[in-house]
Amino acid sequence: MIEYVVHVTEIEDKALRVDMVDPAIWVQNAIKVRAHVSMEKIADAEIKRMVADPAIETIPADRNSIVAAAEVESAADMKAAFLAEKA
Repeated sequence: MIEYVVHVTEIEDKALRVDMVDPAIWVQNAIKVRAHVSMEKIADAEIKRMVADPAIETIPADRNSIVAAAEVESAADMKAAFLAEKA
């Protein structure tokens, strides 16, 4: 499991607590929702690709398996490629 750590000042924490009971839970939920959206995007693209490929005879029923096996380019890699093209 990967762990992300966020540092905020006491004043920032005070401000966050005006709008949320537990900022740590809010951050965790925000990341989980963002990950879910990205996983759905990857799975949908992979299913579309697999359906269009006559060489593929079976498609996994488990979307997590599809995402795990997908060859995807990270945002960092895409940014590096973009910057290299501009140079």
